Amino acid sequence: MKGDVMKRLKQVLAGMLILAMVLTPGPSFAMEEPKITAKGAIVMDYDTGQVLYEKNADKAYSSASMAKVMTAYLILDAIHRGDLSWDTMIPISDKARTQSPWDKTPFAEEERLGDLFDPYMVRSNNQMGIAIAEYMGGGSEDGFVAQMNQKARDLGLDASYTEANGLKPNQVTARAQALLTRSIIKEYPEILKTTSKHQARFKDQVYRSTNKFYRDFRYFKGVDGFKTGSAPYSGQCLTTTCTRRGRRLISVVMGSQGKDRRYYDTMKIINYACELSTTSPWAKDVPKRADRENMNTAAYKGLATFRGREPMSRGEFTLLMALTLALPMEEGQTEFRDVPEDAYY
Repeated sequence: MKGDVMKRLKQVLAGMLILAMVLTPGPSFAMEEPKITAKGAIVMDYDTGQVLYEKNADKAYSSASMAKVMTAYLILDAIHRGDLSWDTMIPISDKARTQSPWDKTPFAEEERLGDLFDPYMVRSNNQMGIAIAEYMGGGSEDGFVAQMNQKARDLGLDASYTEANGLKPNQVTARAQALLTRSIIKEYPEILKTTSKHQARFKDQVYRSTNKFYRDFRYFKGVDGFKTGSAPYSGQCLTTTCTRRGRRLISVVMGSQGKDRRYYDTMKIINYACELSTTSPWAKDVPKRADRENMNTAAYKGLATFRGREPMSRGEFTLLMALTLALPMEEGQTEFRDVPEDAYY
């Protein structure tokens, strides 16, 4: 009896030792952080909110036209409340026609909101943004800006806006921009249909996306949005959503310097985050092994793989511990089972 107890204790200790070994990253896991030109940057897991990379993520910079993400959020809020519809006609003021003259928008006296939204986001058309902001702000863009800042407070974002488009300096942290993007996608996933478009049409004009990930850098796979921003006072800015192996990441770079550096910076930090969280060889077969051991994994619905280079969730840790020690996992089972010889790996 005593011998059985000692044998069992050794098995448990061996399992715990092996578990500690696989959960402890060794020197070979060390990765050098990417060198980027951006002043501030972040990569965030869309599903969990986990930050996989950051650089000055809580320091505020001007986000330039990435401010349009907040404007789009308020538009979608109003549509889903029933205050607006895509058929709402937006009056075009003299200010909307004359500010940002490089946009050269062929406006009528008023335009349908549904015709403005896609080119506003895809081409970053400032004149459209002014018209929409004036309408939603009760005739004043300042009234709309107050709504933008209230929405930022409601979401708990470190962000302060000065107008609807980013034509003037604003103050937004990279973390706030990532959280804003995560929130709008969660609440209104249809925004991805707009921000993933390579072009948008307005009347007889075709507006090509400002996002070069859809042409010059299309070799970088997985990008499906989100928003560019650039101004003399902000440098190059870019928010990107990218899906790799079923996992969506949100990246933000602010203040990148040099031709197209925001794209190179984005590729570097997304690749870094993906490599950092690549499934380790010891862990990738855990769910299948659990099935072979007839363990009930229903409690961990949605679990597909373990990512050995980042923190585990409680469910992942419990399942791995159970597999290592062959603990009871089925309803009504209360006793230990003998540990299979191949359970340790």
